[in-house]
Amino acid sequence: MSYPMSFPFYTGTAGQLATLSAQYYNTASVAVGSPITTGFSVLPGGLSYQFYDPAVTSGFRGVLQIFVGGVPSVLPFSINPQELENADVLTSSVSGNGGGSHAVTITVQTSGAVPVPNAQVTVKNSAQSAIIAYGLTDTLGQVSFALNSATYKVLVSAGVGYQALAVQTLVVSGTSSATYTLTAQSVTPPADLDYCRLYGTLSLPTGAVASNVPVRVRLSDEGAVVSSGRLISVVYDMSATTDGDGYFEIDLLRSDSLTPNTSYLITCAPCRVNLLASLASSTVDISTLV
Repeated sequence: MSYPMSFPFYTGTAGQLATLSAQYYNTASVAVGSPITTGFSVLPGGLSYQFYDPAVTSGFRGVLQIFVGGVPSVLPFSINPQELENADVLTSSVSGNGGGSHAVTITVQTSGAVPVPNAQVTVKNSAQSAIIAYGLTDTLGQVSFALNSATYKVLVSAGVGYQALAVQTLVVSGTSSATYTLTAQSVTPPADLDYCRLYGTLSLPTGAVASNVPVRVRLSDEGAVVSSGRLISVVYDMSATTDGDGYFEIDLLRSDSLTPNTSYLITCAPCRVNLLASLASSTVDISTLV
């Protein structure tokens, strides 16, 4: 049995479509099959791309690595049988903009009517069992789709500095438009200046809110001490769980308060997060580390 899967990714550079390739690796880091150069498309905005594989076998376990000009460009996507069992089924006609007959414009903005660029917008059927269209907002906070007359569910993920938005209902019966307003995320820094508050709102690869998923954090160097010379007892493996809106917070010793200055490995398998980062501010949004 096999499943279709889509892998959106950001490179920050336009015009790279012809240089993209993908390679699957098993859990032993051995390449599976030949490099893949088909199945790529450009997402709205021109700086992000999509790789679509219509038939990933349900028994495969490993990673997918994206390459730009033969060089790994983004963190590998983790794939396992459970993830495939829970994957959204894409409609056979999904093409980014939807391929329907009605022009639909979606605007994402702040409460002050300021456009939010690079917000990920995913349009699903009313049962949320299939992705119909997807895209990123432009500098005006807008993304356009071509949808047929129907009722859809819309998921918006803006990342840095914004609270999660509940799934929205969109009814299309002709040329349509909709505006979704995001609320800024306000985070209070820890009282102890030696600490950093890592926070963020996470989404699943499908665009759905990542509710009740674990976020794991551990020091990359277990020999760290506080920079003042005071020895500390560090829990080297820490975790937090996202709430129903996909939001989490965890307080960690700042990297620059440790000797040697030490980075953290931050992972969340369901959200394909795998980061190595130095945390040297009082607050850090995980979206800024991606």
